[in-house]
Amino acid sequence: MFTVKPAPNQLFVKPVEAARTTSSGFFLTENAIEKPRMADVVNVGDSVRRYSQGDRIIYKSYAVTEVKVNGDDYMLVAEEDILGTVLEVKE
Repeated sequence: MFTVKPAPNQLFVKPVEAARTTSSGFFLTENAIEKPRMADVVNVGDSVRRYSQGDRIIYKSYAVTEVKVNGDDYMLVAEEDILGTVLEVKE
C-alpha cells in the first residue's frame, strides 16, 4: 500500500464523489453529472500552513494533477489554487 507525501506547497487530496441522483430521485447519466470541485485533504506538504488532513477544500478545476494510487483517484493541488474550505453549518 502506498501513500503520497506532496511537495512543500502541494496538498494530496481525494475528490468528493458527485451526486448520482437528483433531489427528486432521478438517476443521472455519466454525461449529466457535474463534477464537484471539492476534495478531502489526505496529506499536506511541509510548507502548507492553512490546511490540514481532514479538511474539505474547494479548488480551481484546471489547476490539479490527477493521479491513481492503489487503484483510487487522487489529486495534487497547489496551496495557491485552493479557493476555500467547506465548513459544516449547524442549524
